[in-house]
Amino acid sequence: MIFREKDCPNEGKSVFRWILSYVKPYRFWVVLCIVTSLTVAIVEIWMGMLIKNMIDNTTDFQKLLSIAYIGFGLTVVGFICKYFIKYSAAKFSSYALKDLKNCVAHHIEKLPMSTMDKYHSGDLVSRLSNDAMVLQNFLHHHFFQIFYMPIVFIGALTLLIFTNWKLILFSISILPIAVFVMGIMSKPVSKYSEQLQESLGQANSIAQDTIAGMQMVKAFNLRESLFNKYLLAMDIVLKKGLQVERRRALMIAPGVILFSSPSIN
Repeated sequence: MIFREKDCPNEGKSVFRWILSYVKPYRFWVVLCIVTSLTVAIVEIWMGMLIKNMIDNTTDFQKLLSIAYIGFGLTVVGFICKYFIKYSAAKFSSYALKDLKNCVAHHIEKLPMSTMDKYHSGDLVSRLSNDAMVLQNFLHHHFFQIFYMPIVFIGALTLLIFTNWKLILFSISILPIAVFVMGIMSKPVSKYSEQLQESLGQANSIAQDTIAGMQMVKAFNLRESLFNKYLLAMDIVLKKGLQVERRRALMIAPGVILFSSPSIN
């Protein structure tokens, strides 16, 4: 496929619509990913109902046998669907990332020198590599959950209503509190992630300058100085990365306590 300038989507859109504009040409794989995700959600809800029926009919061998056959069939269907979820997500995310990088490279070529002087080449390389990989990770691992999680939530909510409606009312009552607390705790994550990407860009800049100017580095004996500078930059990257992971780890315990408190009660 030959890249053309008109293949680049219009940038005057919201972020999510802008991302979807790169995914749109590969709608077949997107639809396949969505359909298989919904199928897996239905299968998992159905499996939960089968387990409940097995517990209620432990003395009826024929009933248990028929439930086991249905469960085996659902397991096979779920296995096949999960395979196509991963394959289709990898397919359209890889192609979308390729188109995105082509458009970014084309956009950089058209920038005036006054704009280029404001950014270091390492920062631009970081945007083409690290930032683009963040987007691909979202498309590959999290995009299908936009459709999968609501179905699972509705199905689980329905089952809980029929099982114990008082418990589900209590669960819904604390849900806004849980969302509010998790929202407050997740705010610094985006800030730390942005700082991490900036630090990676600086480290890439040092490495790129060193490689591009290796003759000058050796001529003026700057190897130790640049190496120490790179080590310092990587220490900052490590520090920022640990800050992000520490904040994410702190979010796990409160989330588990808040969302599992109904079952504890």
